[in-house]
Amino acid sequence: MYISATLAAASSLLALSSALPQAAPNATATIPETNLNIAQLRASNRVSQVPAGTKVPGPIALSSAYNKYRKAAPTAVVQAAQLAAVAYSATISAPKQSGSVAANPEANDQAYLVPVTVGRTVMNLDLDTGSSDFWVFSSLLSASERGNHSIYKLGGKKEAGETWSIAYGDGSGASGNVYRDQVTIGSVANPAQDIEVASE
Repeated sequence: MYISATLAAASSLLALSSALPQAAPNATATIPETNLNIAQLRASNRVSQVPAGTKVPGPIALSSAYNKYRKAAPTAVVQAAQLAAVAYSATISAPKQSGSVAANPEANDQAYLVPVTVGRTVMNLDLDTGSSDFWVFSSLLSASERGNHSIYKLGGKKEAGETWSIAYGDGSGASGNVYRDQVTIGSVANPAQDIEVASE
């Protein structure tokens, strides 16, 4: 039964797609919202990345949708939109920056560490581009938990009610509060970066 339903759905989709107008082989139409030309794509078989413009943060967009349909947004959505608006306005008004920084390999190339200034402390950090967490060891940890790590000395503003927690596959983890402070990587600085500060 499942297979016959799947085949029926597939044949319906095939019939629908064959009924759609087909572009000529040398068409010059542009794919909507991408600035990509179909003929150029076929000729080069390469796609260049094109900036899509400024995206509105999710909480702001959700709040706007409630307003559009004249519905009262939940308090949590309103609060999240207000916080996002502050960060968003700082982001779009900030001057564009670029730069480079050396990535220094650890033993056996197991990680590459980059000098990052967090507040007033230079820390060698592993910039994990596959993670959404930016957390640091802090002066709130016990000496045994700090080990030989560089320590963030509290100097930024503690974000009221903002906490974080992370767990790793090996059973280790960390948690704490969120602070806002300046972070500089090479010549690029963010004066109001949220930092997950480990306290346990």
